[in-house]
Amino acid sequence: MPSVSVTTVMDYLTEPELLNWYTNNSKAKTKAISDEALRIGGAVDLLVQQDVKEGGYVIPAGDEAIVNCMKAWESFKKDYPSFVPSVLEMQTELRMDEVIGHPDFIHADGITDLKCSTGIRPRYWTQVSQYFRMRFLNYTSDNFVAVLRLDKKLGIYEYKIIKDIEYISYENKIFDAYLLAYNHNRINRELIRLQLEKEFLL
Repeated sequence: MPSVSVTTVMDYLTEPELLNWYTNNSKAKTKAISDEALRIGGAVDLLVQQDVKEGGYVIPAGDEAIVNCMKAWESFKKDYPSFVPSVLEMQTELRMDEVIGHPDFIHADGITDLKCSTGIRPRYWTQVSQYFRMRFLNYTSDNFVAVLRLDKKLGIYEYKIIKDIEYISYENKIFDAYLLAYNHNRINRELIRLQLEKEFLL
């Protein structure tokens, strides 16, 4: 099977609340908001990577959301001075069978994923736990997964760590269920395509 990213698999089963939001708003509005969220997240990712690698960055002028995220990043670094030195790799491609992923921060004992959302959503733990499984073969009591959220409106951060290996393993099973549903749909789409081709050729 062709490669598929962790995020693509996760996006296949949209949360009911998000689905309702898409349904109750125009396509133009939801696309504009989604595009803006991707723009902010991408820009912040690059600035944070630059800061970790080079010890500095320049924020684009007049972009309040990015300014707030980086303000939160600076507060986080002040409260957790050992974080940046603990980062071994950033955005390294990981692979497990057909699944690929690019976690934001890889440490000696765990994975941290960076988000610019308004809250830490449950699916983030499924995502970061899958990255963890793709990187670490043997689990120990020192292992962890973490989510660092930089608030684009308030300029504050939220940082949560999970060290419970049983919980991480549970989230891995949740991802496997996502992957099963995703692959089932992918196979069905191909079968439907072949059937339609036959009908048109007859």
